[in-house]
Amino acid sequence: MKIKHVAPRGIYLGPYYAFNSFSRDLTWDLNTANFTGEINTNIDLKANLVGLQLGYQFILWKRLSIDLILMGPSVWFLKLKTDFDTPLSPEDVTLILEKLNEMLKERFPGSDLVIQGSGFQAKKTTRTSVMGFRYMINLGFRF
Repeated sequence: MKIKHVAPRGIYLGPYYAFNSFSRDLTWDLNTANFTGEINTNIDLKANLVGLQLGYQFILWKRLSIDLILMGPSVWFLKLKTDFDTPLSPEDVTLILEKLNEMLKERFPGSDLVIQGSGFQAKKTTRTSVMGFRYMINLGFRF
């Protein structure tokens, strides 16, 4: 029996796991009628993704691989830790946090799935899980 194509080539089904981490420390200069100074923020987001994927892989010119992930249902486990440090009065902090939550919702649709409840707070750790789907195209080099 003669093999037409050398592995890995063709359709596949398999599990996957992915881990993503994002951390950001920022210092903001704030100048208002009531306050002039700095505000420190820290955001730490960790995501664990577990799921199945269905894909098809091509090998071109004996070395270049193209991997098309056609379907990838998964469960995402997210942890968001926030820290907000400022000498502002509690009323001013509440106002700033309200504005920050509005900006997050405008710029990142779906962020309310991760930042549940009253949104971004001065100090908070949030854990949640959501269902997700992934599509990807990977380019690789076959050794």
